[in-house]
Amino acid sequence: MRTRSIGFRLAAWYFLVFALGITAFGIAAWFGMHRYSKWIRPAYILTDWLVEPLRRIIPPVGGWDLTPIVAVFLLAILRQLLLAPLLS
Repeated sequence: MRTRSIGFRLAAWYFLVFALGITAFGIAAWFGMHRYSKWIRPAYILTDWLVEPLRRIIPPVGGWDLTPIVAVFLLAILRQLLLAPLLS
């Protein structure tokens, strides 16, 4: 029982950190910070594996990159699918 609790907390923590990384580089893009900035690079390293394939599929809409929003939604769905069974 305790192992399940630790695993659940680690998974929930990972999802939170990943969502914060996506949010950080989304906000940084608004301020014109590029991906090689020393402050934003860790967020890109953390999230590129999900966001970059989405960028090849989802085109910009009116000059707006919607892939971080889609990535957060996909992350929320994945989190629900993986962590909901552990709660019951």
